[in-house]
Amino acid sequence: MQVTDYLFAQAAAAASHFKYPVFLWGIPILFVVLLFLITRNLVRYSLDEASAKKLRKMRTLVFLLRFASMSVLCLALATPFTELAKESAGDPHAVVLVDKSGSMGAYDTSFVNGLVKELGARLPTQVKEFGTDTTSPVGDALLTQKDHVLLISDGYATTGVDIDDVAQVARENKQSISTITLTPKQHDAAVMINAPASVPVGFPPHIVVDVTSTDNKPVPLLVVIDGKQAFADAVLGTVDLSPDLSPGYHKVEAHIASQDAISQNNDHYRVVQVLDKPKILVVAHKQGTLEAILPTLFETTTTDHLPDKGQLSQYYAIVLDDVPASQAGDFASYDSFLRDEAGGKYGGGLVVIGGFNSFDRGGYGGTQFETLLPVKIGKPKRSIGDNNIVFVIQVSGSTSATKIVVENGQQKTVTEAEPTIDVIKAQAVNAINSLNLKNNVGVVAFGISTAGQSFSSAEETLQHSVVKIADIAPLYNNKQDLVDKIPRITGGGTTAPDVALKTAVDMLKDKSGDKTI
Repeated sequence: MQVTDYLFAQAAAAASHFKYPVFLWGIPILFVVLLFLITRNLVRYSLDEASAKKLRKMRTLVFLLRFASMSVLCLALATPFTELAKESAGDPHAVVLVDKSGSMGAYDTSFVNGLVKELGARLPTQVKEFGTDTTSPVGDALLTQKDHVLLISDGYATTGVDIDDVAQVARENKQSISTITLTPKQHDAAVMINAPASVPVGFPPHIVVDVTSTDNKPVPLLVVIDGKQAFADAVLGTVDLSPDLSPGYHKVEAHIASQDAISQNNDHYRVVQVLDKPKILVVAHKQGTLEAILPTLFETTTTDHLPDKGQLSQYYAIVLDDVPASQAGDFASYDSFLRDEAGGKYGGGLVVIGGFNSFDRGGYGGTQFETLLPVKIGKPKRSIGDNNIVFVIQVSGSTSATKIVVENGQQKTVTEAEPTIDVIKAQAVNAINSLNLKNNVGVVAFGISTAGQSFSSAEETLQHSVVKIADIAPLYNNKQDLVDKIPRITGGGTTAPDVALKTAVDMLKDKSGDKTI
């Protein structure tokens, strides 16, 4: 029995070095099948002893060659791999970050001094404290550290940077953050409200009330909105509310009835503002379906001509619904409306809807109004080979296999079976393989790690997290290069889609023909 166990253990150890070990079963199966075929006489004929001996040698040789070649094929399908461990010299040191906020009074932290002493005997260790009785800036405290951190905290951040954002920065900088599960020394419960600061009217706010307890037992919860009871029951976990609120400010209160160690976290308050419907101007030569739908979402003013420039500032956006250039109004009015007072690039919005009376049919071509639109006016034509495509691929830290989430105040590491970044890259390769070789294709990636590099500003860091993988070139020239490069892109950096899209626009700017991102 011990010999059998030993053989099974050795087989399992060997199989662990293959990605798809099931294909290894093909080797013994092929051995049996080939041996059966080689030893059968499918055609019977008489041979002398010398010829029969020669035939047996030839069959043995054929058996060995076929078995060897098919065994190699099975091994290749099983995808063997090995792990290499490399140890490099460094300067190991750590920071023990201790939360001294009021909520920590419910947990046993008597082990901290002994832990620090034990760590200090192995590597240089520094102890830093943060928080007060009423504040717990966990994210801010982590963000100021550049060393490997051991965090001793209950995870409840009452102010400062979000912990999820800090985890993203730490991942980009190859910095580790470790935590210790704390043991409660006395009962304590806490309540927290997560709600948007503002929502448009007609869209109920999503309010989440989170109740936690050191003994993991339900706690009586009362939620009050504008002085009226919205929820009352014993709860452990989250309660989701989506109340229908009128325009204005609304006070949300959450109270728990708990005789516990810290009373300050038994009440929480938030204010939610419900915004009035945005005012938009609709320019249309007749009433249609769009004019009937928009008032349900916006405060609309419908007219058949553009008002004076001075009257446009009251609107969030202008909608031109299938109107010709003669009704579109003065170009200068749009130019000033689309820019803010300081001459920047963020102002009002403009939506132009096509139809039988707009664009080419409406005489937009060659006018100043055409320069405001992201399209050229003209009759459609097919220009094979002039299709310019730029793939913008996200490889930032949020697409990696390992993600850090916070549940009930505790950080948890979640590992995806199939990393999002691999799915994104595979989709990009599949899309490129499906394109006509006459297309012109380029690739931009954003979220490239900038760890270990020093920059003078956050803007410069974002710029370097966007990389042009390949310039625009005919696919019949660069297809294989793209298919090889995309799977090898490594990310883990900051997400900057706006910078990536601007890079793609700059790549397409001087190209003629169709342009697609």
